[in-house]
Amino acid sequence: MNPSIHGSSVTPAAASSPCPSTERLSSQQQEPSVCESTTTSTSEELAAQSSAADGAREDSKDTSARNQSDVQGNVSLLNSLRSAKPKVVSLSASAPAMTRRNPTEFLSVYQFGIGEAAIHEMNAEEKRHREPGYFALPFLTVFIVCMGLLIYFLYILPLPSKSTLISDCVSNACHEALAHLDNITNSSISPCLDFFGHVCSSWMKEDSDMRGGFLLDARSALLQKVNKTVMETETVVTDQYGTHIFYALYKSCHHFMMSHSSAPEHPFVTFERHFGTLQSFFNTPYPAVLTTLIGFSLQRGVDSVFSIRLIRNKVRYTLLLTQTRTVQEKLDGQVSSRGMDRYVKSYVLFLLRNLSTSSFSVIEYGQKLVSLDDEVRALFDVEEAVQEIAFANVEHLTNAITSESWLKTVNEFIPSKHRLSRRDKIKTRGFNATRRVLQLLEDVSTNADKHLKIAYLYLQLIAEVLYLDFRLSFLKSEKIHTCLEANQKVLIHSWSYILSKITSTSRTGTILSIYRDVHGVVIRPRYLTWMDTATRIAMFNAVRRVRLTMLETNFNFDANYTNVKVGEPFFENYITMLGDEHRRLLTFPLRIQHFLSNHLLIDSPLAYSKQLSSIVVSSLYEAPPILYSRTEVPEYFDSSTVGILIAVELSKLIGPFAGSSRWSTDTKAKFSQSFQCMMSLYEGMAPTSIVDEPHVVEAVFAWTRSVRMIYDIVRDRLTKTAAQQVFFKRFCLLSCKSHNSPQPLTPRQQCLLPLMNMPEFSEVFQCAKGTSTGSHFCKVL
Repeated sequence: MNPSIHGSSVTPAAASSPCPSTERLSSQQQEPSVCESTTTSTSEELAAQSSAADGAREDSKDTSARNQSDVQGNVSLLNSLRSAKPKVVSLSASAPAMTRRNPTEFLSVYQFGIGEAAIHEMNAEEKRHREPGYFALPFLTVFIVCMGLLIYFLYILPLPSKSTLISDCVSNACHEALAHLDNITNSSISPCLDFFGHVCSSWMKEDSDMRGGFLLDARSALLQKVNKTVMETETVVTDQYGTHIFYALYKSCHHFMMSHSSAPEHPFVTFERHFGTLQSFFNTPYPAVLTTLIGFSLQRGVDSVFSIRLIRNKVRYTLLLTQTRTVQEKLDGQVSSRGMDRYVKSYVLFLLRNLSTSSFSVIEYGQKLVSLDDEVRALFDVEEAVQEIAFANVEHLTNAITSESWLKTVNEFIPSKHRLSRRDKIKTRGFNATRRVLQLLEDVSTNADKHLKIAYLYLQLIAEVLYLDFRLSFLKSEKIHTCLEANQKVLIHSWSYILSKITSTSRTGTILSIYRDVHGVVIRPRYLTWMDTATRIAMFNAVRRVRLTMLETNFNFDANYTNVKVGEPFFENYITMLGDEHRRLLTFPLRIQHFLSNHLLIDSPLAYSKQLSSIVVSSLYEAPPILYSRTEVPEYFDSSTVGILIAVELSKLIGPFAGSSRWSTDTKAKFSQSFQCMMSLYEGMAPTSIVDEPHVVEAVFAWTRSVRMIYDIVRDRLTKTAAQQVFFKRFCLLSCKSHNSPQPLTPRQQCLLPLMNMPEFSEVFQCAKGTSTGSHFCKVL
């Protein structure tokens, strides 16, 4: 059942006295208040009041108590509107009128408001006080000033109300989520004048500890949580899931990353002991080198330019042959080219230590290997979907070995019950790219050229293991991420299951529910009013089969890890366990979806995968503050973050960049009109212009329509103003970063542009016309 909001809306209280009144006072404002009365009294009335002083004093106590109660009720409401206003002396509804009041009481009230000097002034001018109209001019002046301030603060410069007004937020987790949101946002910045600054200013301060961004900080918090849990756990029970392996290997890796020297000799020596030396490769005929690479990939999990795995496709077993990555990508593509060149040079120095002659100097050899890697990158830089081919067609990959040789080599490592024949089908991804790379490496004219390309294949192998040493040398700050990745490679079956237990992020049901809601409306006609029917049908076909992929949390109990032991040193242990796990995979193969998503790490970005035809969601998006438990926190907390991110990825599939070839001329013209409207609005509110390029247009389209869709999905649960404010703030948090560089939109653009499509935003924050977000709106995309 969807929760609803029952919080009280903030409305001004009606004045109940002749005095102009300020209905709610901030708890920080302690200035005295005064109410001046225009009511006059005759001398007879004053005499009567004086004679009845005792009775009137008792009545006044009751009246003052009631008035004080009214003020306290109003204070609690005004707290939500004023958090950083300048202090002003304002009129109070609690001041009683002077008609039929005891003079002593009148003096005490007036003294509280103005002071003792006012008493003497009143006594000196008592007669003039009783003249009609004496208070008219001051009263009118004060009334006008107060009303002007009230209008300014409530409509021209409204400050955000506290999120704690949400009535369906009753759990401790929800209160913590609201407190986190309130602590981040800057109440001194008006959401109507600068909503991005209102939400994201915490990351833009030079002295702030929040220097990454909302998503980056969430990533760091999740990694630190895993590291703290594992490192502080002393005793772990041995189980079939391999939990004891996870903890032991992570601690061993952490020690390696913290203390091991960055000299390359030790890792190279370990690798040579397990896989042979480069000299042994030089002495082996090229066809035999290829069959060796097939065995390393299938049985040891160490790949060169291709990868081969046995997978489970429904009830059948088959092969999956895919392209891999470049050496630089395997090591870590984020490192500068200077760091990469330096590391490759150290690799070349080690390679050449036992070679008696070389046709190239060390520097030339290193440069040639890097240049060859760049050529491979260009060939791999074309993404191909998974396809099915006959096994006999693998002979087209290379001229060096036939399909019979491929089949014989593969069947040597596969259990007899799973062995293949030439008639069997196999799955491939990047088949043509792999074929072109192998042809490049086989195209040799000299013996030196042959050795260079074999050295490149050897470098491809060793990069599968030496990325650990490389990151130790250049990315020490990523030690947690690196050790988790190492664990993932040796515990393929159970890694995500164990991780979900450590992080408590198994919220698959919540994300599935969000995905179903979004997928059901992403191509709804009301959001595609500018599309004709034929185009809309084409877009429907583009997204209707898109699935959702998350880390596996259902463990395959056949792959039992109970007898596996973890020892030292880490590097030796890692290579051994990597081989053990891939031999286990030959007995207990993964489903194809599981294998293809196995590259998904704990902190991988939420994105669409073409090869899986799926939206891929990592553990990062299952943990607070990005996603909360739906049983504890209202669903719009999650819909405004994960829901919008999923909608963005689906919208890109039907957007102008991905689907323009299927758009009719009329559809393109109508979209261009809406897009130009948004561009003109944004250019009037920010100094940064938007580049009219395809990837920018795609981003504007996807983010704008996604916020619109998700808001409409949860609209019936956003029944109160405070709940809607939470929705818009958490959406903008997705854009918060400590920099303003375009990717392709700048963080400010990504937050503010969708609001140009949301008149509801201006209503929620009571933005007056003339403010940046309260003037004009474009037609809904």
